[in-house]
Amino acid sequence: MTVQINKIGSIDDFEKTVGSLVYLIDDELQVFEEKAAIGGEGNLVDIAQQLPKVIALVTFIGYFRGQQGTFLHCLTGFGNAEMKKVDMAGIYQIEYAFEERAGKLIEAVKANGVAFEQYAKKMDEYFRQMEKGKARI
Repeated sequence: MTVQINKIGSIDDFEKTVGSLVYLIDDELQVFEEKAAIGGEGNLVDIAQQLPKVIALVTFIGYFRGQQGTFLHCLTGFGNAEMKKVDMAGIYQIEYAFEERAGKLIEAVKANGVAFEQYAKKMDEYFRQMEKGKARI
């Protein structure tokens, strides 16, 4: 499958894009929540190793409401009248709910010493690779 780059040409396109991303992130969070509910050191270690991804996905939704100035050039191109149609408060509520869910995963990892060590190790490896210009999460 070839991925095509498509311009977000309207507020409707923007909302569909955000909605699709919300669906994908929600689905991904559910996988980790199910592992956390099952418990066990293996599941918690797996969650710990994936926490950077989880955090990045949750943060990504905030960017679609202009957090830290991200995507503002795209959003302001629609004009004020069109932008007022976007439910930015709704996007914020979704982001906040995702942050709470990610926070529970972080707490589960922190409560398990082995899992937390794995998370610390993963982040240490990431920062070492970043120094070499080869960082990958």
